[in-house]
Amino acid sequence: MKRGIVLAAVFAVIVILPGCGLKDINLFKKTEAPVEYSENRLLSVNGIESDYREALLYLLSAKESAEKLYGEGIWDLVLDENGTTYGSLRKKQVLEEYTELKIICAYAKDMDVELYEEENRDIAAYTADFIEKAGRDMLLKYNISEAVVKTLYTNNTLANKVYEAVTLSVDTNVPDSEARLGKYQYIFKTKYKKTEGGNEIPLTAEEVESLREEVKSLRETAAKRSDFLSFAKLNTDDTKAEINAGRDDFGEASGTVMALADGELSPVLETGDGFYIVKCVKAVDEEATAANREKIVLERQAKRFAELLKTWKANAIVDTDYKKWESLDP
Repeated sequence: MKRGIVLAAVFAVIVILPGCGLKDINLFKKTEAPVEYSENRLLSVNGIESDYREALLYLLSAKESAEKLYGEGIWDLVLDENGTTYGSLRKKQVLEEYTELKIICAYAKDMDVELYEEENRDIAAYTADFIEKAGRDMLLKYNISEAVVKTLYTNNTLANKVYEAVTLSVDTNVPDSEARLGKYQYIFKTKYKKTEGGNEIPLTAEEVESLREEVKSLRETAAKRSDFLSFAKLNTDDTKAEINAGRDDFGEASGTVMALADGELSPVLETGDGFYIVKCVKAVDEEATAANREKIVLERQAKRFAELLKTWKANAIVDTDYKKWESLDP
């Protein structure tokens, strides 16, 4: 079986960060002074050790995902004149992500977060499934034990539950004025032009005035067209001519756009960047608005968690065996 199939099964449940303590789970060995680290330690957070083989599984998954997306040679691709490879850059990111995961787990007890019996059963099932699909050769090659895999799944489940605990009190009430998205078609004419060298520079005052008159003419023609969208696509300077938009998406002209009724065509609207002619297809797109409301709540939750994680990272005592990490070769 290809490694890709195996790791995909594991990392389908890896930290989403989008539940509670360490009850009945001996995740890590806590060290006491004087510190005597175990042979397999990659790093420790607040004295709690982490096995290098867990991090290796994350690294293998990162390489596999990159190869699937960009091709098998991506890991060794040189990115700059200093010889930095994609693999070395991604490897650094994986260590940062893995360390963050361990910090989150280390503070789970402070959040009174525990795993329930049902979750422990799921972890055991995920672990057994991984072991079966990985096969003996893969496990021996990377020295992966059942305990390592179980800890990996436990960490991911625990981190997700910590996220839920932290964000549970986030306000989920999003006013209609903030969540509302309508469907609009538009023509945009920019106040910038490209030089021969490809740079963008502002139009002169005379050029802006000429453009203003051009857009007024376009607006008169557009008002007579039954298929505004096709006309917009032929005349806009933007890459698209139809969007779901909210209260800030048309810059200084957003207020006027948001006041349009279904089927109404705006006058020529001027902003610092250019001119708009906007047709309101649907003042309230209910499906898009519902999705936007959910997005706003998720953003609030992510912000809340990021603030707390920043504090945890600042206060955590992290000791990393960088030589061991550098020796890992996926």
